[in-house]
Amino acid sequence: MPNTQMGNIFPAMTATFFEQELTTRINKILREAHQDKSSCIKIINRKTDIKNTTIKRWYTGRNPPSSAHLLILALHY
Repeated sequence: MPNTQMGNIFPAMTATFFEQELTTRINKILREAHQDKSSCIKIINRKTDIKNTTIKRWYTGRNPPSSAHLLILALHY
């Protein structure tokens, strides 16, 4: 008898995993893009006009960017 049960195909951990993966990737991209520069957070701030404290959280891998900030980053990187 085939299993015809339809349910949530994504596990409950998907959102958490996605946020962690996004945080890790943004951190890596920003560090690679600014590896030779001394004031990376200030440079990113000048490019994107996003607050330094917000950028610092991404740069240190503490928080993922919001969807609006992610789009701004995508435009510049």
